[in-house]
Amino acid sequence: MKKRDIALIPAATRRGTIVYPQASSVHRTIQAYAPSADLQAFVEYFWIVRWDVGGPQVSQTIPQPRIHLTIEGGRVLVYGIDRKQFKRTISGRGAVLGTAFRPAGFRPFVDRPLHTLRDRVVPAASLLRVPFPSPAFAEPTDADLVAYADAMLVSQQPEADPVAVWCQDLVQRAEDDRGITRVRQLAAIAGVSERSLQRRFNDYVGASPKWVIQRSRVMSLVADCNDGATIDWAAAATNLGFADQAHLIRVFREIVGVTPDRYLRRIQEYGERG
Repeated sequence: MKKRDIALIPAATRRGTIVYPQASSVHRTIQAYAPSADLQAFVEYFWIVRWDVGGPQVSQTIPQPRIHLTIEGGRVLVYGIDRKQFKRTISGRGAVLGTAFRPAGFRPFVDRPLHTLRDRVVPAASLLRVPFPSPAFAEPTDADLVAYADAMLVSQQPEADPVAVWCQDLVQRAEDDRGITRVRQLAAIAGVSERSLQRRFNDYVGASPKWVIQRSRVMSLVADCNDGATIDWAAAATNLGFADQAHLIRVFREIVGVTPDRYLRRIQEYGERG
């Protein structure tokens, strides 16, 4: 396989993606790399995590409306959108390469609606049109891993899909504009009915518009907590479109695993430990 130069880019994870970032950063490095020009319409970035820890450690991230393809230990897996908490236990020394597809960016690679992958992890070979063989690296470098994943995805020959681009733009709008708190607002921006928007998102994104909006709002609160902000939870519930503070607390706990107050206290404790 011909290697290409790989471009290191700033960490591309959105604010609030990592739960307890102060704890999870110990003995772990994360690098992000740009895809080749042939994949830029579909892939947001490649990411590589390497760790060297003693005993088992749990890392947790908040799933986003993005499909991921990972390479680890000779296995190539596709992670559908996970609506639950995503936790991973690591130990010893290891590495994993991931491909973070743009919202709806994985749809041109497969012949099925992406909601069929929801809450699932499946072998890449069972989905992709061209076989995606397991890599056989003894000690892979970042360049080895990125070049392999990039070449294999290019070999799929994905075709640009205007509906995928349309969905991607709407997801970006929902994530960037905190004023969007209802599906009807996003549907009005798109110029379609709520039902039509729901169908398109389930097919191309793999999650409902409501899930995308709500998940993004919780991530913004996690990011504020990670930054040590003082938060008025009742006001936050109103401003972010939750029915009331109790609704916000319930959704936050479902996604993060603890209540907002408890999460903020633990973040403060990590800060005090230095």
